[in-house]
Amino acid sequence: LGRPGAYANDESPVIRKWRVMARAGNNPPGDAAAWSPAYSLVSGEVPANDLGDAKQVWARGFVWVQAAGAVNLDINDLTGLELWVDGEKVTDPAQPLELSPGRRTLTIAIDRGKRGDVGLRVKFVTPTGSPLKLQPEGGI
Repeated sequence: LGRPGAYANDESPVIRKWRVMARAGNNPPGDAAAWSPAYSLVSGEVPANDLGDAKQVWARGFVWVQAAGAVNLDINDLTGLELWVDGEKVTDPAQPLELSPGRRTLTIAIDRGKRGDVGLRVKFVTPTGSPLKLQPEGGI
């Protein structure tokens, strides 16, 4: 770790600490559900094996927003994913999101049949001119 190359520290604003669970359904599980922890690699990606092997898996991550503004989510691959922010479904995760101050919850439904062996990496990209300031929970 810390060396240049594949094992260099990646300080990108990515979610590194996730909660995951296998559960079928169209609506995100509640906070009282049986979530298990999952952590990203140095690259910021949670390997597919760490997400579980069920057909549908849910992943939940958190970000602290200090100053409201727009943000783009740079998700490694949108195939087989659905996204909710604070319980509200996001129809197009490729479009900028407006985040208000406080602890925001990102919940992602992962269809493993469509996604295959692709892991999950979510990076926050602040567009030029956006006053947004944030800190993913669990490190940067």
